Amino acid sequence: EVADFPQLVPGTGVAYHSQLQNQNSKISSQIDNVISIATAYQLMQDGFEGRLLLATEEEIGKSWKHILDYLSSSNIETKEIITLDTTPYEEERAIDSGLIILRNKDQHGRFNHTLVQNIKNICDSENISYEFKDEVIEAENSKLPKGTKAKKLGTTELGRIVESSQSRFNGATIQLPTTNYHSNQETTSVLALENYYKLLKKILLK
Repeated sequence: EVADFPQLVPGTGVAYHSQLQNQNSKISSQIDNVISIATAYQLMQDGFEGRLLLATEEEIGKSWKHILDYLSSSNIETKEIITLDTTPYEEERAIDSGLIILRNKDQHGRFNHTLVQNIKNICDSENISYEFKDEVIEAENSKLPKGTKAKKLGTTELGRIVESSQSRFNGATIQLPTTNYHSNQETTSVLALENYYKLLKKILLK
């Protein structure tokens, strides 16, 4: 309950305004999705002329259906989808290092190897720090005691698209690491955000 808040007509849309904090070279707020939209907007301001898709229901695992329906109904054939998102970390190592998070695959599908390697090569040439989250998880799982439940590779929007289209559509993910995932204090570093945008500009702005 919110003090002095009037009664609303059922069905009224309500948005929560989360205050952005910028302290000690880290930014915190409810930044998942919002930061990807802001990044996409800035790319367009800087000259990106490609196709940009914003899909609803990502948080409940349904956005991939909308994207797949759009691509299929528009007769688009592509294996160069690039999905933007944040990805959770329990410790601050990834954000303090300014890492960009890439993936070869998730638990639903394997991504476009050529595109993923091209992105990796750009990171190397531009001195952008990165890691492959699936490789990190698999390395951690290999060290678990026998009988311990292995950690899953995780689910991504792209993985569901690859799986459901039987690889007719494919691409790569580029993710921004955060701590305090899905909270009002989700946090990343300015360095990670700068690297994130630097990489996207190099890939998408010709």
